[in-house]
Amino acid sequence: MVIREFTFQYALGTLNSCVIETMASNKRTSKKILEILSKDVNKTVRAIVAYNLNTPIEVLKILSKDRYQVVRCNVANNPRTPVGVLERLSKSKNYYIRDYIANNINTPIEILKKLSKDENISIINSVASNPNTPLKILEKLSKSKYSLNRAYVAENPKAPTKILQRLSKDKDENVRYAVAENVNAPENILFNLIKDKYYYVGVKAAETLVSKRKDKCRTSKKK
Repeated sequence: MVIREFTFQYALGTLNSCVIETMASNKRTSKKILEILSKDVNKTVRAIVAYNLNTPIEVLKILSKDRYQVVRCNVANNPRTPVGVLERLSKSKNYYIRDYIANNINTPIEILKKLSKDENISIINSVASNPNTPLKILEKLSKSKYSLNRAYVAENPKAPTKILQRLSKDKDENVRYAVAENVNAPENILFNLIKDKYYYVGVKAAETLVSKRKDKCRTSKKK
């Protein structure tokens, strides 16, 4: 739909909510249309626009101050949200927003460092699973007294072998399960986990091992 046609139908109110929400979520929707939709009276439409990767930076800045939490959360979760906005939102009193910041793969290291000391364990878990989290923080969280923190480190795709090796012997079976489902865990660690006393841990380790070998086969065939 061209901008002129959209603007006309949108002004007349002839577009139904499904069409509007579809356009708001489509990455191919023009920046101009997304800018118009970012001012929609429906918070759901604005929230969808806030997560669209094609939404202009200036629009994201405006939406980051929206009165509704769901809109601000989606801005916090958008990988294209500028650092300045992420920095401001990371100081929000709303823990949902801070959690989305902690999950954002483009959140700068300095912000992740601050959030790793958050009072909310859910936010610390998000930092632990973020691929952008520095090794020093992963090392610290991997020794946390909270098993959930350790489990989220165990499933982090960037967790180094040294940490995975230690967590594969963790006293908590859920932590060991998290290692078992990490596709980047070395094969020797997965082999050992197959023999875990908890059946579901061993099964997951076997499934991950098979998946890794299939990927290797595909890669070798392409070569």
